[in-house]
Amino acid sequence: MLLDVSLKPVDFVTQRVDIGARYGTESWLVIKLDIMLVPYKGAGPALNDLVGGHVDMICDQPASTTGWIQNGNIKAIALATKERLPTLKEVPTFEESGLKNLELAVWHGLYASKGTSAPVVAKLNSALQTALKDQAVVSKCDNLGAAPANLQTSEGLRVHLKSEVNRLGTALRTAGVPLQ
Repeated sequence: MLLDVSLKPVDFVTQRVDIGARYGTESWLVIKLDIMLVPYKGAGPALNDLVGGHVDMICDQPASTTGWIQNGNIKAIALATKERLPTLKEVPTFEESGLKNLELAVWHGLYASKGTSAPVVAKLNSALQTALKDQAVVSKCDNLGAAPANLQTSEGLRVHLKSEVNRLGTALRTAGVPLQ
């Protein structure tokens, strides 16, 4: 069993109000877990209260939680990624745990203001691609449980963003969550 649900309701921390936190929270509703949302102003205070035993669980990104997990301060239940992470090899994915279609990998994009000239965007993209090939950057990303995506261009990011918005919107609608 993933979690002892004899506690009713489970105190579930949400550390920000965005689509990722909302989807991570609402995913538990899909599996009929009785939760009580406990909103926090950021992951730091939320993780401190999780470690202190004041709340029962959190859905947060590996960059914030890996150190806590590796030090034994918190127990990872499952990863919302397609595959296990190299830094958390012992932690199964939700799919491996029997929960299909519960995937929410954290990703970040580099954005410029609307109207930024094409040469500036190209220069920023070139610098980003160079940085993502630097072994020190790759190592730091690995240690944080982050894997740089191979999106290469602004158009690649645009396509990925549209795909994720569609996927998450569909999942939330399927769960009966009103989109605002």
